[in-house]
Amino acid sequence: MEESNNAEEQVDGTTLEGGNIKKSKPVSFKPSKFKKQVNEKQEDENVLLNVWKFKYKLPGKRQRLIVGSIVLGLNLLLVILVAIYFYNPAFQDFIYNVGRDIG
Repeated sequence: MEESNNAEEQVDGTTLEGGNIKKSKPVSFKPSKFKKQVNEKQEDENVLLNVWKFKYKLPGKRQRLIVGSIVLGLNLLLVILVAIYFYNPAFQDFIYNVGRDIG
């Protein structure tokens, strides 16, 4: 690290000169380019499938909640129907006859 003979020090964006404190100008970034680059990177990370002009992105919170609820509801319905099938002979005969009539 290099030491200077002047009475100047750079501390948190301020310059000390002979007891007077001068603030240095902040470095200016062009926010539009920076935001555009960040948005492009986020879009690229969220895209799961990119075919032709179609981009399939990660689902949002609401979409995940709806799809999850549908899946859990259908699974619960399946478990209930299987339990009824094994414990109710009339339902078992109904399912057996429906299968025979279709095939």
